[in-house]
Amino acid sequence: MAYASRAKERGDNIKGANVSLKTLCLPLFPGVDRIATMNISPKIISLIDGIKSDQTHGASGLARQAANVLKVAAEHSRVDSVEQFLLEQRQIAEKLISARPVMAPIYNIVSLLLSDIAQKAVEMDLPQLRQFTISKAAEAVKDSLEAVAQIAEYGFRANCRRRHGTDPQLQLNSGSHTKESLFKTPRY
Repeated sequence: MAYASRAKERGDNIKGANVSLKTLCLPLFPGVDRIATMNISPKIISLIDGIKSDQTHGASGLARQAANVLKVAAEHSRVDSVEQFLLEQRQIAEKLISARPVMAPIYNIVSLLLSDIAQKAVEMDLPQLRQFTISKAAEAVKDSLEAVAQIAEYGFRANCRRRHGTDPQLQLNSGSHTKESLFKTPRY
């Protein structure tokens, strides 16, 4: 199920980057505000800087990169407790959002990931929470790519109906991870 659908079901109010991530996360991470700040690895800082300076990708692509940054951070985290892990993830999320504050998809994907992680933190130990974070970030990227493919399909069909009055026969390339070659139809 897509993250946006889950957020709507939970009643989350996902808008833009105007809401403080600290406000969002502190109630979810009890006691986290009392822990000293974490040192974020240079590799993660470099990935965040890459998002900040990227002039090629759009907001959705950068949001997928942000989810991958949280995944990489979870894979390489050296913290010793769930509380430290949550703090580390929150601080990385804050840096991701502040890298491109006007891009709502970055805020949305990062906030939803943190919300999911925080909700599971109370019932998991550190290795389980790391693995959960990794799988949730991968799921968020997959959901985003599937949404883009659906939008492309709807747009393609609507354009063909408008131009030619018929629905094209679409052949999805099931072997393509990113579904880059989504449609195989004759050009008009």
